Amino acid sequence: EWFNSTANIPRRSNRRCIPNIVEPEIRTIAKIVLMDDRTMEELLQAPTEGYGEAIVIPEILAENFEIKTNLLHLVQVNKFHGMFRMMLLSLCFSRIH
Repeated sequence: EWFNSTANIPRRSNRRCIPNIVEPEIRTIAKIVLMDDRTMEELLQAPTEGYGEAIVIPEILAENFEIKTNLLHLVQVNKFHGMFRMMLLSLCFSRIH
């Protein structure tokens, strides 16, 4: 005989067949948070703590605007005749290409 027939030949183990069993950790929850008894309307309100000066409504003065008289006149006399939309589309496409 060329080899010992009683010798134990180790075989490759098929790792795919052996499931990895992980024992779950048991964790205790120190503090149980109770359900909110607030209404949906109260929950949807934005928080205001710490945002006192963050939201500022600027004053709108007439000095902030400039009246473009030529544009106002063109709109009043309706000089576009419905072609304004086509002009905008052609401008957009000419900038893309």
